[in-house]
Amino acid sequence: MAIEKPFSRLWDRFPHRQDVAYVFGGVVFIVYVWAVRGFLYQFSSLRLYHNLGDILAVFCYLMAFALLESLLITGILLLIGFLLPRQWFKEGFAVKGFLAVLVSGSAMVKLQGYLYSQQMHNYQMPSSTTLYGGAVIGFVLLLILIFLVQKVTVIRNLLLAFEERLQVFIYVFVPLGILGLFVIFFRNIR
Repeated sequence: MAIEKPFSRLWDRFPHRQDVAYVFGGVVFIVYVWAVRGFLYQFSSLRLYHNLGDILAVFCYLMAFALLESLLITGILLLIGFLLPRQWFKEGFAVKGFLAVLVSGSAMVKLQGYLYSQQMHNYQMPSSTTLYGGAVIGFVLLLILIFLVQKVTVIRNLLLAFEERLQVFIYVFVPLGILGLFVIFFRNIR
């Protein structure tokens, strides 16, 4: 008779560590690249009004919040995988989670572009019909992509190989995020 650990059945509902690392690598890549792109877009105006120390502080704040955002997104995906039935999200979590991040990230880029174009004209938010329609289209696209990846092993293997290469960004960007957290901590202590 085997003695079962008290939380072993609970831990079995979470995906494998390597799958979580693959998804986290994808999230880190998308979030940090978007954050650095935004920083570089604003860099010339920052140079006009701030010294180098202030600009580096802004960059550290950006890196710290990108780390927190990456952890939050990965945590939400883990929670979804925990709550849904095993075959829906836990099995193939690396691929399904990465596709969810890609589709939602693309939707956010599209929404930001729409809001920026509206800002140039009349500062109007999109209608609720547009927002809900976009959410439904994104969800349907996600389901189609997941179905396609599950049926075509070549695409799944290519996606996993791509995710494996994104792991290097964890080693590049996460230390910058941790450094940013230290900068925020020490700047707010004094």
